[in-house]
Amino acid sequence: MGARHGLLGRHHPQQDTSVRRISEASAQQLLADARTLLGRDATRLARRGNVAREVLSAAGGFDVLVCARDGDRGQHGPHSLGPATRQVVDHAACAVLLVWP
Repeated sequence: MGARHGLLGRHHPQQDTSVRRISEASAQQLLADARTLLGRDATRLARRGNVAREVLSAAGGFDVLVCARDGDRGQHGPHSLGPATRQVVDHAACAVLLVWP
């Protein structure tokens, strides 16, 4: 929210709806692309909020959660994961499979 206010100003509600519309369209396209790459039917779920908390909440009834790593491939060990993924790995109530590029 702070970044959006910094970029667009605090008193521009019409711009806020434009950003939200673009964000929602982008999220739907990302989920559609992921479903296509998966190559089989999948349930799509879009949520807003703290990434780690939302993932942990959504994965509550899962048997396995698959997380794909992105970023610096030269980094190994605990620092090779971002803070949200690290929190998910540490606190998930199911098995977590990390997929490395």
